[in-house]
Amino acid sequence: SMGAEPRGLGGTLIKLSRARDHIGSICTWPNVNSVCEEEVRMEGAEKVRVQWLINKPAAPNFAMRRFIVREGGCTPLHTHDYEHEVYVLEGRGVVTDGKEGRLLEHNSVAFIPANHVHQFKNIGSSDFIFLCIIPV
Repeated sequence: SMGAEPRGLGGTLIKLSRARDHIGSICTWPNVNSVCEEEVRMEGAEKVRVQWLINKPAAPNFAMRRFIVREGGCTPLHTHDYEHEVYVLEGRGVVTDGKEGRLLEHNSVAFIPANHVHQFKNIGSSDFIFLCIIPV
C-alpha cells in the first residue's frame, strides 16, 4: 500500500502510475532494475556494469548513470574533460587518484573535477553501487 492518496494544490487527487510515464516534460521510471545494464568495456575496467538512467534526448544537460562494481572490481584509472558527481547507494569502495584513496560507503558523495585522474574500486564483499551525474 502507498498510504494516503497524494493530493496536489487545492486538494485535487494526483494519479499515480508505476509504469515509465510522462507528465508533460517530466519522465519517470518506477524501478531502475528495468533499465538495461551494459558492461563497461574501457581498458582497465574489471567487473563493472553501467545503467544509463537518464540521458539525452529526455535530459539535454545532464546524464544520470548507475554503476555496479562487483566484488574485487574497479573502474579504469582515467581522466576526461568533464566533472562528475557521485552518490553511493550500497557497498564499500574507494575513490583514488592512483596515489591515495578515500573511503566511500552508503550515503557518501564525491566530486570529481574535470581533467582529474580517478578510479573507483570495490573493497567490500558485496556490490559497490553508485550514481554518477555527468554533463552531456
